[in-house]
Amino acid sequence: MTTMIAELYEALVDAGASEGKAKEAAQVLSTENLATKSDITELDTKLSSQIAKVDQRLSGQITDLDQRLSGQITELDQRLSGQIAELDQRLSGQITELDQRLSGQITELDQRLSGQITELDQRLSGQIAKVDHKVVKLDRDMAVMRWMMGFTLAGVASIFAAVVSIVIKIFFLA
Repeated sequence: MTTMIAELYEALVDAGASEGKAKEAAQVLSTENLATKSDITELDTKLSSQIAKVDQRLSGQITDLDQRLSGQITELDQRLSGQIAELDQRLSGQITELDQRLSGQITELDQRLSGQITELDQRLSGQIAKVDHKVVKLDRDMAVMRWMMGFTLAGVASIFAAVVSIVIKIFFLA
């Protein structure tokens, strides 16, 4: 039979538990089933040793994983650098090609516009020459009209002078 804690047995019986249940409970909590300080120290030592072993294994695995990841990252970086350089070359070529095409189109457009501007300038020059000719003709016509107006005014003035002279003679002679 296992040993039991007598004080616990008596306390459980005094509290109203049956003798059988009190005996079972006291036996479960007997010193054979409880851990002592030395048991706990031994367990702590074993756990510390096992934790140290796990820590060493994990440290090695982490170092190994870190080295593998570093290698993979370096490899990926090199591949990406190569792909970026290739893409940069392709884009540079395409940009150069596009620039050349646009330069050609701009030159063609500039030539067409220059031709159209020259044609427009010639047409405007012809129109301006016509307008200048008409202005010169109007200037001549106005000069003739001024001369005619002056001549007419002189004629009217001489008629007016003759009428005034007649009126004066009528009033003063009569």
